[in-house]
Amino acid sequence: EDEMRPLLIEYYEAAYSLVRRRRADVAVVFCVLYWFDLWGWVTQLREPQFHNVFIDLHLYTAFDGLSEATPDETVVQAARTFGCRLLQHARHHPVVVGEWSLAVDE
Repeated sequence: EDEMRPLLIEYYEAAYSLVRRRRADVAVVFCVLYWFDLWGWVTQLREPQFHNVFIDLHLYTAFDGLSEATPDETVVQAARTFGCRLLQHARHHPVVVGEWSLAVDE
């Protein structure tokens, strides 16, 4: 995403403008695909110029280094890990979790 971020920002800003021309009261949601890139977005699409903008995050425990555990332990571990991250990022944008998965098919 790093090399594409300027293009994505331009796209999201244009999309935001189109949405706002039609509706000022709806939320506008943009997606960040990877946690490692999350902090690159904290200064983008912020108030006061951009209002009611949410960030959509996709959370996958299979790619986040969580230890092998029982299903119940994995849920608790994921909730703690992701909860901290979500709270940190919610200081910059409201957050929506658009995808959540505890595993991948093997």
